Amino acid sequence: MNDTGKRHYYSANRKGLYPGYPPSNTRTLILTEAVIDAATLLQLTEITENFTLLSLYGTNGLTDEHLAAIKELPELLEIILFLDGDEAGRKATEKHFETLHNLFPETSVSYVETPEGEGINSLYVKYDKDAILQLLDERVFLFSTENKTVEKPIKKEKQGKPHNPGQPVPNYSGLNIQNPEYITFESHGLQFVLLGGVNLSQMDRMRVTLKISREGDLNGYQAIRHTVDLYRRPFGKADW
Repeated sequence: MNDTGKRHYYSANRKGLYPGYPPSNTRTLILTEAVIDAATLLQLTEITENFTLLSLYGTNGLTDEHLAAIKELPELLEIILFLDGDEAGRKATEKHFETLHNLFPETSVSYVETPEGEGINSLYVKYDKDAILQLLDERVFLFSTENKTVEKPIKKEKQGKPHNPGQPVPNYSGLNIQNPEYITFESHGLQFVLLGGVNLSQMDRMRVTLKISREGDLNGYQAIRHTVDLYRRPFGKADW
């Protein structure tokens, strides 16, 4: 068989879910385009500790079985579409957003801006896990109008030019708590992203990811990412 140009092949009338049916306490669900992409993310503890994974069967492979499984997730707060960075992936993202938003209007839907021509597996092979984690941190939240059409994604607001010494320091409110799992704060050219939440099945942990970055990466400044346990006592003190 000549399969030139075909990256994935799935049999007709495919059934079953990979890597399996999501647990009922799922709060954040990542939908990947292919099984190989979900298998790649399963290797990353930063992913498996904070997200549940579910593979589609290609760009047109969001099946009734997927949707039925998602309906059984009472604690679900967010669905992340992490598809390939090509025309088919982008069209599928818009199509699936409409479907998911109509069926689950109380659940946030976001998507990852995958670089052109790349997918999860190719990103991991080329750049290791850091590229994947950064793209997830920078995912874009979508919204819909009353007639349920896809509008422009909600982008992070620009802060303008960096502050110059000698000028008054501008005051930005900059706090966005629209999604409790993805809180952002921007001030003085810095952006703070707090990603995470409370896992009701593991109440002894409250781990979040804190990312700090500066607009424009001035003077070679690189984004800083930390995993913070909010239950950990500060500076070793026994009292709070």
